[in-house]
Amino acid sequence: MLFRSASIKEILSSGKLYQFLVHWLLAYVQNKLGSEVGVKPGSEMLSAIDAARSVGASIAFVDRDINITIARFWAKMRLIEKLRMLIALLGLTTSDEEIDLNEITNDDTISQLVTELRQFSPNAAQVLVDERDAYLAGNLLKLHGKIVAVVGAGHKEGIKHYLIGRASCRER
Repeated sequence: MLFRSASIKEILSSGKLYQFLVHWLLAYVQNKLGSEVGVKPGSEMLSAIDAARSVGASIAFVDRDINITIARFWAKMRLIEKLRMLIALLGLTTSDEEIDLNEITNDDTISQLVTELRQFSPNAAQVLVDERDAYLAGNLLKLHGKIVAVVGAGHKEGIKHYLIGRASCRER
C-alpha cells in the first residue's frame, strides 16, 4: 500500500499506522533538510533521469520499495531504538541548526554519520544501510552493459564492497 494514496481508514484498518507515522516523519525531515540547503528531495534522481533520456540511455530503478524498507526498519528495531529514533527525528524537526551541503556530502562526514547510526541503532543501520546496499548491488549486477548508477552517498561504499567482492569471486 502506498501511503500517499491510502485513506486514513485504510491506514488504521491495515494495522500499519506506525509505518505511516515513521514514513511521514522521515519525509518531513527530508523535506525540511532539503529546504534548508536549497535542494528539493529527489531532484538528483530527476536530474539523472533527464541526463539518461538526453543520451538515449535506459533507466532502471534498482532500490527496494520504501514501504518494504520502512516495515523492515520498524520491525527490526527494539523498543528502545524506536523511542530514541522518534525523539531524534522530532528533534530534527525543531532544530534551527544550519546545514552545510558541501560538508554533509563529504565522504568522511557520510562515513561518520553511518558509524553514528550503527551506534545509535544497529538494527536501523542494518535495514537502512546494509540490506539496501546488498539489494542495490544485486540489482545493479542484473543489468547488462555499461551503467551509471545514482545512489545516496551513504550507500556508495557498501555497494562498491558488494560489486568488488562479486568481481573478485568471478576472477577466481
